[in-house]
Amino acid sequence: MKGRKFISIGVALGLMLALTLVPMVPPVMAAEDTASGSFQVGNVAPTITSVEVIPAAGGIAVTSMTPGTAYKAKIVVNDANTVNDTAQVRVAIVFDSDDSDPATDPGETGNTQTLACLKWVKSTDTWSISPTGGTPATTWSITSANCTKPSDMTLTTGTWEFYFTVGKVATEGIGGAGNAGWDLFGEVNDEGTPVEMWVDRDLAMEWYGEVTMNTGSIDWGSVSPGMDFAEGDPSEEAGINVTYLANGDYDEKVGASQNWTSPSGNATLNTTASPGTCEFSLKADDTTTLTSAVNVTASPTYATIDNTGTQTDDDGEDVTTNSLWLKLGTPFTDATYTGTIYYQVANG
Repeated sequence: MKGRKFISIGVALGLMLALTLVPMVPPVMAAEDTASGSFQVGNVAPTITSVEVIPAAGGIAVTSMTPGTAYKAKIVVNDANTVNDTAQVRVAIVFDSDDSDPATDPGETGNTQTLACLKWVKSTDTWSISPTGGTPATTWSITSANCTKPSDMTLTTGTWEFYFTVGKVATEGIGGAGNAGWDLFGEVNDEGTPVEMWVDRDLAMEWYGEVTMNTGSIDWGSVSPGMDFAEGDPSEEAGINVTYLANGDYDEKVGASQNWTSPSGNATLNTTASPGTCEFSLKADDTTTLTSAVNVTASPTYATIDNTGTQTDDDGEDVTTNSLWLKLGTPFTDATYTGTIYYQVANG
């Protein structure tokens, strides 16, 4: 019995050893091949974040502008394809006479009184403004050297700033709801459909005026004490030429220095047309009609000779029919007296 058991165990052990000596077959490696892959990123229309006018030196948006003053028109653009995709940026500053809030593109042809169009073009990297040149020559202008575009065109947000000067006859408007004012229009084009935006409605435009005295000297020559006002010589000096420029209604005004000097003493302006000893009075009008003339006041007070002036173009309005009349008191010291006559343009 014991012998059989031993033999059985030995056989089993031999079989086990034989199995462990059988060599292992290596695993089969995976096979592979390739296929091409592609996708196309389409053009995404840009968007406009904001359009505003800021001071020339930078800062927050203004609520009013003054003709003859420099500002920056600032437009912020977003483009998922990066702002390098931008082909053209445009900002228009548009007069809105009745606060109707226009909604259509104002176009690219400016008007010295009502529309300025500012534009940047990528293909030529140029900045421009309309109106420009023309007859009369406009006083709107752009300073390209002070304009800026995004410093990194690989970003998805960029800012363009147009450095411009408001034309002197840009129409006056008090702004605010229900009033005449100026609106801002922005457009960006990435060679697809232009994207437009009207913003920042109802900016005010301050009144602006200039006056140019084209007749440099007014000389009555030799006159006599006691001379009264009269049409024609020697009292009247006619044909005085004054140019008025204004971006809205204006008044024509006149004044004179109170004391006119001479080597023998002063002559004093009497503003009531009743001159006494060594006093004189002046009347003025923008016609040759004495009956419509007003008494000239002592500067810095001014008398109105016409209150019907309306907005001019950039050349202004020439008035060549101004007249001044002289009246003298008595007695009067024999001498030559000199003083200053002031013509003024004022908000009408």
